Amino acid sequence: MRSLVFVVNPKSGGRRGPWLLNRLPLRIAGERTMLLGEVDLNVLVASLQPSAGHVALVACGGDGTASAVLEATWRMDPHAPIPVGLIPLGTGNDLARVLGWQRGTLDESRLDHHLHGLQSAPIGHLDRWVLHGPEGSRAFGNYLSLGGDARIAARFDAIRRHHGWLARGPLINRALYGLAGLGEPAAPLRGALTGLDLPTWSRSLVFANIPSYAGGTCLARGISAGDGLLDAVALGPGAAMAAAVAGLRRPRHLGRQAVWRFTLERPVVAQIDGEPTRLPAGDHVIASGGSWRVLLGHG
Repeated sequence: MRSLVFVVNPKSGGRRGPWLLNRLPLRIAGERTMLLGEVDLNVLVASLQPSAGHVALVACGGDGTASAVLEATWRMDPHAPIPVGLIPLGTGNDLARVLGWQRGTLDESRLDHHLHGLQSAPIGHLDRWVLHGPEGSRAFGNYLSLGGDARIAARFDAIRRHHGWLARGPLINRALYGLAGLGEPAAPLRGALTGLDLPTWSRSLVFANIPSYAGGTCLARGISAGDGLLDAVALGPGAAMAAAVAGLRRPRHLGRQAVWRFTLERPVVAQIDGEPTRLPAGDHVIASGGSWRVLLGHG
């Protein structure tokens, strides 16, 4: 049985973050619960490194929380990073779904079952991808997307930051996400991006490492989180994008490769593992950056 150290994002999952913070100390002895934003992840991982064979970090939050914790373990030891488990609290929870930790709303009985599973869960590997561009490099494990869906994600993030009282749980968050998409202009992506053969109707480009996007959609058959290959798909505007996200139609699959190269003619809004950002104009390369170790649930 391994020892568990929890990193909790209190802003994730509406009221579930504070609820979890109140419950964990009743079940876990000692100072084993840390708050994301208050703890230095690099210092935390370094303190656990001597016990790396008997300890795991548990990221309690959404996909962005998981990505931050995973990357901290890789920085400390790229060859054998401390394994990371998940307690999903976010809106999409795509990585938790793929790794087998998404089992509905967290309550007392589910939490107990979850904690027991984390202590004995087998270890798997998640491909780590790195985007290299004019402003440096950034790693991701779920997906990197550019264009329309990223602009929607950025608007949703702004709503969540400025009106946090509205984002009280996954169902409400999904509704807010839908509202954020109503004003999305049908701006073509093709003129802003060169180097890839994008359809003229493309409004979003997604580089997917896992077979779950926007809360559970598989964008292409055969996507695998551990095959060393990254899939690229193009999404259309408005109703076409909504149909693809709902699983009613397949987006255009552009290929499955170990390295992707493209050039941005102007800055473009992007999202990386659920976190909105802005990519500058210039040449960009996505290539393999090793792998993270993750705890596997039971579906």
